[in-house]
Amino acid sequence: MARPAGVLDRTRARLSRGLYGEGARPTGPAAEEFRRTTEHRPGTEQHAVPEREDTVHDRTDQLADSKYLLLTTYGEDGRQVHSQSWVVADGTALGIWTPAHSGEAERIRRHPKVLVGPCDAHGRPTGRQLPARAAVCDEDATARYRASLINKYGLTAFLVLARSRMRLGLAGTVGIRITLNEREQRLIGPEWQAPTTYCPN
Repeated sequence: MARPAGVLDRTRARLSRGLYGEGARPTGPAAEEFRRTTEHRPGTEQHAVPEREDTVHDRTDQLADSKYLLLTTYGEDGRQVHSQSWVVADGTALGIWTPAHSGEAERIRRHPKVLVGPCDAHGRPTGRQLPARAAVCDEDATARYRASLINKYGLTAFLVLARSRMRLGLAGTVGIRITLNEREQRLIGPEWQAPTTYCPN
């Protein structure tokens, strides 16, 4: 049997204002409404789920899933040099493959700080560039990268690797391991502009 809307409205209003007094309960038609409103039902709680920020591992996984990686290295004069390459996952890091004496390999040997981000097949950036550190790998890690490239890129990578082996030999190419720098990423933001009232003295 449906309860009159007026009774329910008055009961809710009294509950909200505390008109029944401490420990008192309504009687009559309002009793059922009081019980239904105040009883605790396990499992009905709703908790706010905090928004989850991307971690370094999340960003590493996203870049590893990209088809191409834009690598920015630094010349001796600090000039940025961009190069586009395939990319594979290496645990919590990224891996690329390049000739042992390529420009990016030589620059990384001198200056390990780099920028990395996703790009298209023509090297045009498609996402944010992130600070990272790079290091030239040994023979074992380079061999793993070759296998990972074939697993990810299939026949195309197999043919590229085969031609490279014929021209340069196994020692003619190296893997480069890239680790995103969490501390430096926290400092990334809009370029700071000095206010008009700023005085350095």
